[in-house]
Amino acid sequence: MKYLKWNVSILRMCLTFVLYLTAFQIVQLNKIYAQSDRDWSNAAIDSAWTTVPLGGGGYVTGLASNSDGSAIYCRTDVGGAFRWSPRDDDPQGNGTWISLSDHMVPFGTPKANKLMGVESIATDPGNLDRVYVGAGNKIFLSEDRGSSWTEILSELSMTPNSPTTRFFGERLAVDPNDPNVIWYGSIKAGLQKGVRSGEDWAWTQVPASSVPFGVPAKKGRDAGVTFVLCDANDGNTITYAGVFDGASSPTTGGIYKSSPTTGGIYKTSDGINWTKVPMASGSFNTPRRAQMASNGKLYITGGGEGVFKLPRGGSISAITPSISEAYFNGVAVDPNDHDGNIVYVADKASKKIWRSADGGVSWAEQDSTSDKRQEPDGTPTLNGYWFGNIASLLVNPADSNELWVSDFFGVARTRDAQNLGASGATWYMLQNGLEETVVMDVLNAPTGAQLITGVADISGFYYNDTTLRPTGAGGGKLTNPSGANSTSLDFSEADHDVWVRAWHGNYGNGSGGYSSDGGKSWLLFGEIDQVSIDSGAADWESWDLSTYLAKQQAKGVSMVTLVIVSKNATNFTRTPVQFASNEAADASLRPQLIINGASETPFSPIADTYVAGSKADKESNFGSFDVLKASHTYTTNTTNDLQIYMKFDLSAMSPISSATLKLHRLDAKPGIVYGVGVFACANTSWTENELTWKNRPLTYASSNSARNPFAEPRYKTATGVRLAGGRVAASSTDPDKLVWLPVGSKNRAYYSDDRGVTWTQSTGGPSSEITGVYTNGHSTEISGQPLAADRVNGDFYMANFGSSAHQIYRSTDDGATWTLASSLKNGNTYNMRTPQIVAAPASPSNPSGGDVWVCDDSVYNKNIGGLWRSTDSAATWTKFKGVSKVTAVSFGQSQSGTGYAVYIYGRVGSEYGVYRSDDYGSTWTKLADPTIKKVTALAGDRQKYGRVFIGTAGRGVFQYE
Repeated sequence: MKYLKWNVSILRMCLTFVLYLTAFQIVQLNKIYAQSDRDWSNAAIDSAWTTVPLGGGGYVTGLASNSDGSAIYCRTDVGGAFRWSPRDDDPQGNGTWISLSDHMVPFGTPKANKLMGVESIATDPGNLDRVYVGAGNKIFLSEDRGSSWTEILSELSMTPNSPTTRFFGERLAVDPNDPNVIWYGSIKAGLQKGVRSGEDWAWTQVPASSVPFGVPAKKGRDAGVTFVLCDANDGNTITYAGVFDGASSPTTGGIYKSSPTTGGIYKTSDGINWTKVPMASGSFNTPRRAQMASNGKLYITGGGEGVFKLPRGGSISAITPSISEAYFNGVAVDPNDHDGNIVYVADKASKKIWRSADGGVSWAEQDSTSDKRQEPDGTPTLNGYWFGNIASLLVNPADSNELWVSDFFGVARTRDAQNLGASGATWYMLQNGLEETVVMDVLNAPTGAQLITGVADISGFYYNDTTLRPTGAGGGKLTNPSGANSTSLDFSEADHDVWVRAWHGNYGNGSGGYSSDGGKSWLLFGEIDQVSIDSGAADWESWDLSTYLAKQQAKGVSMVTLVIVSKNATNFTRTPVQFASNEAADASLRPQLIINGASETPFSPIADTYVAGSKADKESNFGSFDVLKASHTYTTNTTNDLQIYMKFDLSAMSPISSATLKLHRLDAKPGIVYGVGVFACANTSWTENELTWKNRPLTYASSNSARNPFAEPRYKTATGVRLAGGRVAASSTDPDKLVWLPVGSKNRAYYSDDRGVTWTQSTGGPSSEITGVYTNGHSTEISGQPLAADRVNGDFYMANFGSSAHQIYRSTDDGATWTLASSLKNGNTYNMRTPQIVAAPASPSNPSGGDVWVCDDSVYNKNIGGLWRSTDSAATWTKFKGVSKVTAVSFGQSQSGTGYAVYIYGRVGSEYGVYRSDDYGSTWTKLADPTIKKVTALAGDRQKYGRVFIGTAGRGVFQYE
């Protein structure tokens, strides 16, 4: 009985403790969200959502390590924070990055997507498991290496994706002698000091009179405190803060006319009183990053101002490596070097890393031309570039020869940094699990690639297998155009090999692309055909001009101009590829246009010449030369550009069913590969004996006369209208026919019947500017989709979203003319970016098409938005009850194999998430919640039932099955 009473007492105590613990956990849920056990694995909450791997893709802006190197962290501008998880059984260093931000707060938490922009990261020198991050205008603390988080400060201003602040260092620092004290340097509110007492934190702001708030170099940019570092100093902490003053530094192009007053390094020995550290000579106004050596020596980078050193108790002196154009950001020290003399710095301008073993007296270097670069598993690194714009450097405390680098595409590491500058360090890209792309569109066709993505900054990628990173030509990257933002993707239901995409650059340029091989290779809008030429023994080269010339002839065009342009050749050689001209002595080698096969005599050009962009030859004419030359070297000018012009008379030709341009290439040095394209040009009034670079007519694809179309595509119509980005759609019945709703000309629709070579403005349609078009080429917001191709009957649909009704237009003549099909009442849900009109595949109830859906998430007012369907080509609509705030709608393969499954990202009832319907919207199945990232794109899998893809605003693409 005594033991029973004792056991009952114990039971009561346990129940009391459990109840207390449960209550405590409920209270803490708003602040702490645990992800995993303490095995540091950070496994996803629901493994149904998995990454579609790319590896890198965005700017990794910072690296940090705990004191023994057992935890390496990185931060990104839009993709969150990560921890490196090595494979213990792999001596080669394979491993994966684990996201620390995906589940920092529960799915659906308001403004949770802002947590993906991480401005700073710091570890506690005395606690291997404690880490801090500054993200989403807040500061968070983790006691378990990022598995769970507690918010300790809110309502700050952070700009982790700012063009300026991405170059700055770690603004969080833990006092090595008092872990209850941390510092944070903000961009607008100066230096903040946090003191912990139990579970509470008290924050104070250091007055601007002690540590200035900083001055930006340009209006609209942020600066502030650029880094904070603490020196243990034998138990007497010295804290340093860098302050940026871009107002007066000649290297920043400052906007203010003032003398340096705020920029420099500030320090305190008591945490209260601050002084500005003096310069040994000269001035230093724009500190960016800094690292502390074990003996208290501080090394600082200052962009164009160079590299500096600050001994404990001393003054600042310059130790910049000798270089003509300096722009230093990344800096790292060897924490095991007790003399504090081993330091690494990275120069953005020359794309070099420098190493000094004597405190900056002498330097060794390695640049990005080194071929010692691969993945840890031995495969070549095809995506991204290294040393491109290094933000951060880090030496692993566990290995002095292990140097980590972060830049615009990801993270690299070498384990023989001591060889840098001598035999050369071997670098490995550590991209596994590090997904950081802003996704603008995702799509697959019923056959072909498992997935094609359109992303910001780096075009997009082609996937044969969505479980593997793309390793095809160029790493599966969509090229031509390459880089910047692929804003829209579509394919033709009539031919799944035909894909089309819209593209917008970051500098006003823009165009689109057409693919006839399922998305593997692309032609620019305005480009007729392109071939890859391997130089070597003389031979004939051929281009297919069939569709373009046939369409031109059918329109009554009698004369055409062709412009032959080269992309960058192997190793950026200046050597041109040369062809025999119409003046060649051997008439059998002259240019030939073969019409309808071998049944007719080849046609010769009525004029041919080439023009040269070099300063000396801009006004030179080469019409009498017996050769034609094409070349291009990647450059901001046209010094090495040579372009070929040819003119053909179509009026004497039979009705064209096929057309092949053949040029005889002269022999050349082997081993050089050229990508040579034939472009269309509206102007045919030139003569070969007068044409020069300065008076040459431009192709449709190069509205900027200073550039090669491959270098900076800018589409301009024959009437002089610039077109770029926006949305594009391909006909479901004729793969030659496309419709484009671009940015430009008040977002009017344009149509093409020759695969995007020429574009003509449509007639009809709305009288006002179409809203919902992807507007600026930079934004990471979800974009509206106001254009769709019917998936069966060849019609097109266009929506003018907004006001009290969405106006839906239809074209039955391939986009040439538009008529109002219906006015869809939406309850005043006006918004510019997020509504969508999407056409569905054929189904048993709609075998002839006309099945169209519209969604609206009503983000700009209190109306709940909705989801609508039309089965009569947008004439009438039915709204789905209980479905609201729908951001995206898409279609995938059905469970039965006929018809389709519907996927939405929105709200059914009261729950927000990704849903699937197998009965055309009558009932819905909620899928597991994805990560907290904002969904920017959605695509049901047309090849596999149950699989759906989502694109995010910084964490790449995920798939569910």
